[in-house]
Amino acid sequence: MKIIKYLFFLAVIVIIGASLYIATRHGHFNVYREKVIEAPREVVYNLINDYKKWPEWSPWLAQEPNAKITFSDTTAGVNAFYHWKGDILGEGSIKTIFSNKDSILQKIKFIKPRASNGDVYWQLSPLNPSQSKVVWGMKGELSFTEKAYMLYKGGMEKILAPDLEKGLEKIDSLSNLAIEEYNIIPKGISEYGGGYYLYLTTVTKQSEAAVKMEELFPKIRQYATKNDLSIAGPPFTLYHEWDDLNKTTIFSVCIPIREKVIPSSENEVLCGYIEPGRYFKTVLKGNHKNLKEAWNRASLAVKTNRLTEDPERDLMEVYLSDPNKIPNPADWITEIYVPVKKTLTLQKTF
Repeated sequence: MKIIKYLFFLAVIVIIGASLYIATRHGHFNVYREKVIEAPREVVYNLINDYKKWPEWSPWLAQEPNAKITFSDTTAGVNAFYHWKGDILGEGSIKTIFSNKDSILQKIKFIKPRASNGDVYWQLSPLNPSQSKVVWGMKGELSFTEKAYMLYKGGMEKILAPDLEKGLEKIDSLSNLAIEEYNIIPKGISEYGGGYYLYLTTVTKQSEAAVKMEELFPKIRQYATKNDLSIAGPPFTLYHEWDDLNKTTIFSVCIPIREKVIPSSENEVLCGYIEPGRYFKTVLKGNHKNLKEAWNRASLAVKTNRLTEDPERDLMEVYLSDPNKIPNPADWITEIYVPVKKTLTLQKTF
């Protein structure tokens, strides 16, 4: 009997000691992970800010795809929320308290199997136009019971960190897919109205054409602003020569204006005029790196429709989207115009 009594007192002492140890442990936790994602910040933000996109990347929802998910009427931005209930996930909800493109704060509430609350936070920093640093974390205060449970499980860091890392990896993958999406649509015959334009002409390697455009377009805009000229439409490029043998090209970057101007002789910016004419129009929605394929599709469509290209006029690209205002390249829209000769018969269009 004495042995049983001693064992009982020993167990009481262990329980009291463990309770004191748990009670004196710090209950605050803050677990986070960060990752550099190869996509514009706005693309990442759209994946995080809209709860309807969470099933695509959430490491928790992936554990139970058939869990019941209930969304608020508005699933993105402040006051948006979703509620989950499942056999594996238990029950709970998460609601957005603050949201902008730099940071997001969400309140998470667990109902089952254990009641608790916490903050989920995000920080998004653009490193350059095509790269973002994303921090994802969770913080809060643990109750006595939660501290005991976490002590048994190895702590919040051990429990949360792997899921945060999985989620960020999935966000990175989905962001990369989002910016790679593109679509090429041959539209058919289009009558271009023509008009005056400011331009700069250059000769360069085909591989350096995009860089050259980025250098020249601002010079024309500066000239237009300095001389108080009204811009009449989106910028475009006229291709005068595309030499595949020598891998060179001659082209003019252009900005349309409403009336003819005569620049001074010392100014490199010139004024030109495009006559109205018939073109075969093709539309690329996506990154400009897909333009080569778009041009090939446009050329094939012209042949398929038994049209004849007009060598006396220049090929033209019109840029309807400003990359500075539309960060996701998948949303950029570029129109391709192949000049064609007029025919007496009605041609098939797309």
